[in-house]
Amino acid sequence: LKARGSRSLEEAKKEQIASRQQVGFVEDYVHRADVREVASERQCEPIRGYVSLNSCFAKDTEEDGGQIINADPSDKDRAKDWYPCVGERNPRLKSGRDVREQETYGCDFVTGRDAVAVLAEALPEFSNDEHWEIYAKLMNQVNESYGKMTPDTLATQSLALASEDLAEKFERANITSLTDGMKNLACAKALWTLSKKARENPNLFVVHRKGYGVVNIREKNIQKGEFVVDFLGEIYPPWAWMEKQDAIKQAQKAKGLKDIGAPEFYNMQMERPGGDKHGFGLLFCDAMHYNNFAARMSHSCEPNVQVILTVVDGKYEIHFYATREIQKGEELCYNYHSCSDSMKEVEAAFCLCGAKRCRGSYLSFVGENNNSQVFDSEHRIFDRYAMLLDAIDEAKEHEGNNTDELVKSRLGSLGFRVGRGILAGAPKWLINYYAKVAAFIDRERETLPPLIFKAAKEQHMNRKKRGVPGYRGEFTFTEKNAEIEAMAVRENRIQALAVCMSKIRRLLTLGEGFDSPKYGASPPPYAKFSAKETIEKFWCAASKEDEGAVNGVENNAQKDKLQDNAPSVSMFLSQTIAQHARRKMLSHVQREKYHSFLSSLEFKSKEMMDSVVWSVDKGNNGKTNDEDHDNEFLLLSKNRSALLWLRDALLDLPITPCARHDLCADVIHLFANTEHFYKFDHLAPCYQTQMGIQIDVREDEMMAFGVGAQAASHKIASSHSKKYKHDYIPAALLSWHKQELADPSKIAHASFKGCACLPDISCCYGVRAEAKPIINGSDLENRSKWLSCLTEKINEPWEQKTGPWAGTNAQKLIGSPMLDAWRKKQPMLDETVLDWLTTRKATDVSLQHASQNAQSNGYQKHYNNNPGLYESGRLQQVDRALRTPMDLNLLSNGDDELKHLSKKAKQELASLAPWSFDPKIKAHPPGPKSMRDFAEVAKNDGEHFNKNMDVDEAHAAVISMAKKNVENSESKGMNTWSSMRE
Repeated sequence: LKARGSRSLEEAKKEQIASRQQVGFVEDYVHRADVREVASERQCEPIRGYVSLNSCFAKDTEEDGGQIINADPSDKDRAKDWYPCVGERNPRLKSGRDVREQETYGCDFVTGRDAVAVLAEALPEFSNDEHWEIYAKLMNQVNESYGKMTPDTLATQSLALASEDLAEKFERANITSLTDGMKNLACAKALWTLSKKARENPNLFVVHRKGYGVVNIREKNIQKGEFVVDFLGEIYPPWAWMEKQDAIKQAQKAKGLKDIGAPEFYNMQMERPGGDKHGFGLLFCDAMHYNNFAARMSHSCEPNVQVILTVVDGKYEIHFYATREIQKGEELCYNYHSCSDSMKEVEAAFCLCGAKRCRGSYLSFVGENNNSQVFDSEHRIFDRYAMLLDAIDEAKEHEGNNTDELVKSRLGSLGFRVGRGILAGAPKWLINYYAKVAAFIDRERETLPPLIFKAAKEQHMNRKKRGVPGYRGEFTFTEKNAEIEAMAVRENRIQALAVCMSKIRRLLTLGEGFDSPKYGASPPPYAKFSAKETIEKFWCAASKEDEGAVNGVENNAQKDKLQDNAPSVSMFLSQTIAQHARRKMLSHVQREKYHSFLSSLEFKSKEMMDSVVWSVDKGNNGKTNDEDHDNEFLLLSKNRSALLWLRDALLDLPITPCARHDLCADVIHLFANTEHFYKFDHLAPCYQTQMGIQIDVREDEMMAFGVGAQAASHKIASSHSKKYKHDYIPAALLSWHKQELADPSKIAHASFKGCACLPDISCCYGVRAEAKPIINGSDLENRSKWLSCLTEKINEPWEQKTGPWAGTNAQKLIGSPMLDAWRKKQPMLDETVLDWLTTRKATDVSLQHASQNAQSNGYQKHYNNNPGLYESGRLQQVDRALRTPMDLNLLSNGDDELKHLSKKAKQELASLAPWSFDPKIKAHPPGPKSMRDFAEVAKNDGEHFNKNMDVDEAHAAVISMAKKNVENSESKGMNTWSSMRE
C-alpha cells in the first residue's frame, strides 16, 4: 500500500489540491452579506487597556509583556481575555515548504488506552508518562506510515504497520545513540509486542482516517509562540449566518436528506472582547470554500496550537500560534471548542486525537437540559414573557429619560456597551429587556456551580450503585470543574444573546443596515390597552360598514386596521345567544330568560360605551395627569363590575351540550380579574412579514461533505430566502437562548395558551344552536384538572383535555390573572379569583355521556340530514313508539317474546330509547337525556301536566310518576323491569 501510494501520489497531486481548495485559496478575509457591517465589527478601538501578544504565552507569573497596558484601575480584576490582544503581522508558514497537507489518521481513546496498557506490560519499569510519550510518537508515525496512501484506500488500517515502522526507527537509533541505546532498544521491543498484539486482534487496534490534516515537515522545529497561520474565510454577521444555516436545512429537507453522521466544522466565531470600545461583538468566519491550510487542521484534546483573536493594523484577525515546540512529522492540531445541543451528534463525533486526556468526542454537549437547573427554575418562557412586558412598561413610564446606570452595569458585566457596537441606537425598551436577561446570566453564573457539583455527585453515586461496567467508582469531579462548566455556560449564553441582538436589529431596521435610524425609533411589539380601548373590546359593537369595508380592502395593513375593530365580547354573545334562544326545545320560561338576558346585555353595552364618551368629553376640557389617572382607574373599575355582572347573568341561562354558558362565565370571570391587557402592534412595518437575503446553497454544503477527501462541487443546488413571520421578533426575543430555531413562534404560541392569552368564548358554544356537543366541555374530571392548572401551575399552558379552550381570543387581548400574579412574583392566583371558580356549581357530567350515547345509537345520523326536523320530530317519534300496544308482562321474558312488534317498531325503540331493551336497567335507571324525552312528551301531550312547566320540573314529575308505578307494581307482584318500563 505504501509503495502504490508513493507511485501514484505525484499523478494525483493536482487533483487532490483542486479537491482541497474547494472554490479557491485566499490571502485575506472575504466579507459577505452586509459588507459595511462586517467591516465595522472588525474594527478595533482599544479602551481601558490592551494585552500584548507575549502575555498569551507567559507563565502564571507576569513576565515580559505580560502585563495589561494602560488598564483602568476599576478593571483590575478583569481577566486577560477581556481586553483586545494586539500583535504584529508576521509571515505565515507556507504549505509545501514548512507544512504538508495530507491524509491523517488517528486512534480513539479506547484504542489508546489499550495500546498504552500493552506498552506498560512490556515496560513495567517505565512511568505512565513515558508510556504515553511513546504512544504520542506512535501517533506521529501513523501519519507518516499511512499518509502517503491515496484517498481510495481503506479508511481503517491496523496499528501494526506503524508500530513496526517506529520500532525500526528505535532500533536504528539504538545503534547511533551513545546514551539512550538500551532505552531505545526496550522501546523497540515493546512496539514489536504491540504489533504482534495488533495482528492477533485486528479489531482492537484500529487506525481511522481523520481526513486531510497539516503535518510539520520543516527540519527546524516550530518554536513556542511562533505564528503558524491565520484562519481565513468568508465572514458573515450573525443574522446572515443563521439565515444561511436555515437555507441549508431547507435544501436538505427538500431533497429528503437526513443526518448521516457528525457535522463537519469549517467555521469559527470571531468574538470581539468586551474591553473594546464598542463592547462585545460576534462574527462568523466560514472556511468551507474560501480558505487556506488552516481549514484542514485537526482537533486535539491536548493541542499544540492555540487560537488567539489578534488585532493587526486595527482589525481583528484569527491567528494560530504554537503553544509548545512542535517537532518534524508532528501533526498541527488545535482544540475546536465546538458545541452541539444534539446528543446524537456528540456521540457520532468521536475524537481520534490519541491524547492522554482525550474526551472521546470533539463536541461538547450543551443541550437545553445540560446544566440548566437555574434556567429551568428561574428563566422559563413565562418568566421571559413577564420580563419583556416589564421592560416595555418601564420604557414607557420613563420615556424621554436617559438609560439608568443599573441597566448599563448589567449589560457591561457581559461586555455589551449601551449606545455602542451592537447596541448603538437601540430603542430603550429593547435595552431594558437585554439588561434583564444579562442580570439573569450573572445570577445563573453565581448560582450554578454548587448545583453542577451536586448533580455530578448524584450521578456518580447512581453509577456506583448500579455497578456500571468499567466504572472505577472514583469521584474526581471537583468544585473547580464545576466553576469551569458554569463559566462555559455563561459564555454560551453571551454568544446566543449576541446572535439574538443581531437578528432583532436586522428586522427592526427592515434590512436597511446596522446604522439605520429606524432602529432607535422602533416601537415595542406589545402596547398596553387604555381603559377606553379595553371597554371597546368588551362592549363595543362593530358596525356593518366596517365589516363590509374589510372585504373590499387589498392592502394587508389597512385590512388589519379594520379587523382591529372586530366584534366585541358583548356583540358575539348577543349574536350567539340569539341563535340558541330560537331553539324549539326551549320552554316558555327558558325562552323568557334568554330574551331578558339579551335586553340586559344591550342595555349594559350602551351604558359602558356612554361612560367612555363621557370620559372623552371630560378629557377634552383639559385635565391634569392625576385626574387622567383617576379617570382611567374609574373606567377600569366599571368595566370589571360590568364583566362580573355578565358572568353571573350567564350562569342563569339554561345549559345545553352545545351552549356551555357556565364555561363562558369562567372565562369572563378571568377577564374581569385581569389588571392589564396588551395588544400586538401588527400595524408597525417591522412587525409584518419580511424576507431575508437570497442564500445560494452549494451541493457540498447540503450533503455536508466539506473539505477533505470528498470533491467539492461548484454547482448551486438551490436558493432560499428566509421568511420571517409577523410575530418573529417577539418570539425570537423570548427564545434568545436558542437562536438556531427556524420558527420560534410555534413554541411561543403553544406556551401561552390560557396562561397568558385567555381563550375565545366561542369555544364554549357550538356553531349552530343544534350543533354537536362541546368537546371536553362536560366532564367534571377535566374541570378538576383545569382548576389544578390555576392553583399549582399558573405559568404553564392549559392542557388540551382540561376544557374546550381555544388558542387565543378573537379580540387579540394579551393578559390574564395568571400573568399579573407572575409579574408580581406570586406563584399562585389571588384567593378571591380562585374561590368563585372552585365554589360555583358545576354542571352534571351525564349530559356529555347521554350525548355520546345518543350519537352511538344513530342520533347523529338523523341530525346531520335535517337538524330542525330531527329535533322537533324526535319527540313525536318517541311518543309514537311508546304508545305502541304491548303486554308489559312479556317484557321480563326478553326480546324473543316481543314478536308482535314489527321490526321497524323495534328498531325505532332501540334507536330512540336505547335503554328500553337493556337488561341492566335495574342498576342503571334512565339518564337525563332519556328522561328529558319523556318529560317533553308528557309536557306537550299529557293532560295532567302544566304546559308552562320547566323541563327540570317535568323531569321531577316523571320520576315521581315512575316511583309510584314501581310501588304499585311491586304491591301487585310485578317485576321491577316491567314497572320501570311502564
